[in-house]
Amino acid sequence: MRVGFVGLGAMGSVIVPRLLAAGYPVTGWNRTEHKARRLLEAGMAWAPSPRAVAEGSDVVFSIVTDAQAVREVALGPQGIVHGLAPGGVYVDMSTIDPDASREVAREFARKGFVMLDAPISGAPPTVEQGKAFIMVGGDRESYQRVYPLLSAIGSKVMHVGANGAACAMKLAINLLLMVEVIAFGEAVALAEKQTTALPVRVTFACPLLEDEQASDDEVTLEVTPPEDVDPDPERENAFVGELARGEVWRFDVRSEPYEADWSVRLEPKVEVLSA
Repeated sequence: MRVGFVGLGAMGSVIVPRLLAAGYPVTGWNRTEHKARRLLEAGMAWAPSPRAVAEGSDVVFSIVTDAQAVREVALGPQGIVHGLAPGGVYVDMSTIDPDASREVAREFARKGFVMLDAPISGAPPTVEQGKAFIMVGGDRESYQRVYPLLSAIGSKVMHVGANGAACAMKLAINLLLMVEVIAFGEAVALAEKQTTALPVRVTFACPLLEDEQASDDEVTLEVTPPEDVDPDPERENAFVGELARGEVWRFDVRSEPYEADWSVRLEPKVEVLSA
C-alpha cells in the first residue's frame, strides 16, 4: 500500500519514520521542504504539492496546524482531493473543530472519496515509542482498510463513530487534561500556603570601609525591619521572624556617616533557626 503524508512538523516528523519502519513506501510534502531533510535521508520520497502526494498514493495522511490549514491542503487548488485516484482514502490526523472536519469530509464525499478523521493522542516521544492512541471517525469499511497503517503508528486504535466523532473525542480528552493540570496547580498552591514558615534570623554586619577613615565603632547602623519581623534581644542589628515559602523580607537600612557606601558593602547574614 502506497502512503502519502502531508505535514511534516513536530508530529508528522515522528509518524512517518514509524510507517517507513513498518515497510510502507511513503511520499511526503511540507510547506518548508528543509524540515523533511531527515525523513528524505531515511527513505521518504518527496512530492511538490499535496495533490502530487495524492497522485502517487493509495492512502494520504495529513496533520497540520488548524482547520484552515486542513482546508488548504485537502481542498485547495493543489489539494489532496484533486489527486486521489478512485478508491483512495484521506485520513486527517489534525486536532480541529469537529464541524470543520465534517465539512471537509462532505466535500470529499461529493467527489466520490472517503475521508476519515483520526486525531492522535500523545506527544512526539509517545509516538516515537509506538504508544500513541488513535481515535477514528468515518466509514467503518475504510477504517478497516487503513487499520494496519494506524496500528503501525500507535499501540491503540479505535473507531469511535461517524465523521467528526474522533475530533470531538480528542477535544474532550484535551479538555480533561487541561482541567487536571489546572487542578494540580491549585492543589500545589494550597499546599504551599499551608506549609509551616521557617524561623529565620537576619543579621546585618558592620564592615570596615575601604577608605579606612572610620572604624566600625564610629559608624551608626539603623535598620528598620518589615512588619512581623522583630529585633533579636540577644544580638545587635539582628532580627527574627517566621519566613514563609516564597516570602521576601525587605529592610530599610541607613548608616551614619557613610550612608552611600552601605548599598554596596552591606551583606546581611541569614540563618535558619531550629523549629
